[in-house]
Amino acid sequence: MKGNKTSNEYVYFILIYIFSIFLYNTMYIYIYVTIIILISLLFCIIPYNKEPFVDKKNNVAVIICGFAPRSFKYTYESIDKNIIQHLKSNHFNVDVFHHSLLSKRNRIESNRPGENDILINNNDVNLLKAKLKTEYQEDIVLPDGGKNCWKDKKAFQNACRGIYSEYNSFKLINPNHYDSTILITSDSLFLKPISIKEVNDSIENKNIVYTTPFNQSGGIANGFYICNSLTMKKITNRFLNIETFCKHNPDSNERNINSEYFLKTTLDDNNIINKNSSMFYLKIRANKKSNQYIKLLDKYHIENSEEIKKLYS
Repeated sequence: MKGNKTSNEYVYFILIYIFSIFLYNTMYIYIYVTIIILISLLFCIIPYNKEPFVDKKNNVAVIICGFAPRSFKYTYESIDKNIIQHLKSNHFNVDVFHHSLLSKRNRIESNRPGENDILINNNDVNLLKAKLKTEYQEDIVLPDGGKNCWKDKKAFQNACRGIYSEYNSFKLINPNHYDSTILITSDSLFLKPISIKEVNDSIENKNIVYTTPFNQSGGIANGFYICNSLTMKKITNRFLNIETFCKHNPDSNERNINSEYFLKTTLDDNNIINKNSSMFYLKIRANKKSNQYIKLLDKYHIENSEEIKKLYS
């Protein structure tokens, strides 16, 4: 309670004053005691807060999704350092969640040169401590391939798998418990710390999402989001709308329909404001090679860029 004073406190000070008069018989002592009493009374009159100070930390959910056996062994340390530990060192409470697809064959299925049929280890999903859920990619139910409206027909299945993992990774959290959510993919090698300013902005502004500007591909870059949990739910729920989207957006040579275009329509339909993140990362494949983002290292002034090129080119 603030500024509550009892009559006993006043009586206590008056008694001290009277006792001082009897005990001392000089004018100077009277003045001294009077000053002390007045200061004490002033302290009682001025309101003050007896409640202890509480340093409230914001709760952040870091959500990892994708196909961890592909390259998580190359990326998990960067996720821990530049996302999780960086948030903790800036006084956030951080919980980590991970949804991953696995392979019954323990092999990569890919049409990329040098990557198909590479031996992988499903146990790599355990390299980073998290609340974990896994599923075999052979068992999941994906949208009807007959309704494939992607311009690159071969990319449709993997796109659906990725969006499926986003959707199911978000279902691991209690949205009401978190002030901000950060969703990333397990094959992302983060080359700089996450922006604390962007995380705080997502807490203050509920209807925004931060994504990276360097990989938009005619839409909005997918696979890295910083936003409020309710906004994240709208984004990840787009998995449920893939078939409807393709029905209303038939394949056309005039439109490059892909994952990025699909995400853009989702944000537009939900009036979500997109902001550019300062984050930069590489996508690492099963053969430890980066995708084309590695060509942008110098443009984004990444430290140790030459060493990174040697490791992942």
